[in-house]
Amino acid sequence: SKKRKLRGRKKFRAVNTMLNENVKPSVFNRIEASRLMSDGDKTPAQIPNLISLRTAKSRANSLTRLHHDPVIAINIMKYNSAFCSTIRDIGYDGFFVHFWSNLQLRIYKECYSKLKIPTISFDA
Repeated sequence: SKKRKLRGRKKFRAVNTMLNENVKPSVFNRIEASRLMSDGDKTPAQIPNLISLRTAKSRANSLTRLHHDPVIAINIMKYNSAFCSTIRDIGYDGFFVHFWSNLQLRIYKECYSKLKIPTISFDA
């Protein structure tokens, strides 16, 4: 059976489900199959294949990014009001990003006042 293209409302519903409900494309495909099929049925043409679901999800994710280059996106974020107090320093030759939130800074200062040699490790 020839597959139908994923477009229009079906594409919007698929992408919305995958992004907002954190459903993987393979899981979305199984949900659609269980909704439309009975045991022993051939896969109907209106169930999108995994490649088209993954592509649609990837393209929808890329639209939410500030820039297609991640290094430039981090630089844009540094000067964005939402992240200006979090991203402190960016290095490009031997790439690194120093970032910490105000809450992490308060925890460090509190620990620093209590211990002689404070050691704190934060996992992003």
